[in-house]
Amino acid sequence: MTGSPSWRGLTVDESAIVTAFVSRTEVPGWQQIVEKLDGARVRQAAPWILDIDLGAGPRIDVPNGPLPGRAYVQSEAAYQGEIIVWIADGHVCGLEYAWVTDAPPSRWPHPDEMEIVRG
Repeated sequence: MTGSPSWRGLTVDESAIVTAFVSRTEVPGWQQIVEKLDGARVRQAAPWILDIDLGAGPRIDVPNGPLPGRAYVQSEAAYQGEIIVWIADGHVCGLEYAWVTDAPPSRWPHPDEMEIVRG
């Protein structure tokens, strides 16, 4: 039997994805999210899904669920999937790479590999 996944700090790549998504979609309060990323803790909930804990602080005025907007991931002009940033109770709570290819991705995409569209 294995225990629950342990918490760790957010990597630079993971932080860059969240920063790009919230800043380009101009989610209300996005600056507050970016400011809290340095202290964020994450754990892997499933392959390519991270639980995120930004700690206590101001809430953003966005409904629970995926943040408004889309972050499409393409490689060599082929659609690979998309990035989803999840919200619960006014806080970022998750990051997901919803890939659609036959083989899973080998890494998180870089912000310049995502086409981010406001919701």
